[in-house]
Amino acid sequence: MANSMELKGWSDLLVTGVLMTVIGLLMIIFKAGSLDIILIVFGVLLLVGGAVNAFMGIRTGSTPDIVSGAIKIVLGIAMIILTATVRDILMAILAIGLIIVGVSNILTGVKSGLDIKERILPLIVGVAFLLVGIYAIMNLNSTADVVMIVIGVITLLGGLIDIFDAYRLKTL
Repeated sequence: MANSMELKGWSDLLVTGVLMTVIGLLMIIFKAGSLDIILIVFGVLLLVGGAVNAFMGIRTGSTPDIVSGAIKIVLGIAMIILTATVRDILMAILAIGLIIVGVSNILTGVKSGLDIKERILPLIVGVAFLLVGIYAIMNLNSTADVVMIVIGVITLLGGLIDIFDAYRLKTL
């Protein structure tokens, strides 16, 4: 340790890494339930932010602030009370996006003027995205589980990388 130079910031990186690792694990364990928690927290934030906007709008006589505050309050309450419905809507939007990307790739693959080698990959990717999108829209709960597991794994890996980087910074 006497030969190594301690750099500032390694402890912040370590804390971030540990938090990301724990959050990633929780997302993997609780799957769609963790998305529900995120939506409820976001709903509470919208509710509070909307109340602040509306209050400030009333104090200053700003109709746009009152209206935006009221909209945020309604959306916040909806996210808190109708969490499962909001989750399903988000997963349906994701599924529709996958279908659109799939169709777009298929159209690229059948585009005239392309060499057969240039057509194969877009066709394969397009069909895969289309099938995943169709499956996702028919199984919204499973889609939410898979999405949260994937995000959880990415978060977990990011946390582990931060922990490793913190260790490397500390021992420089």
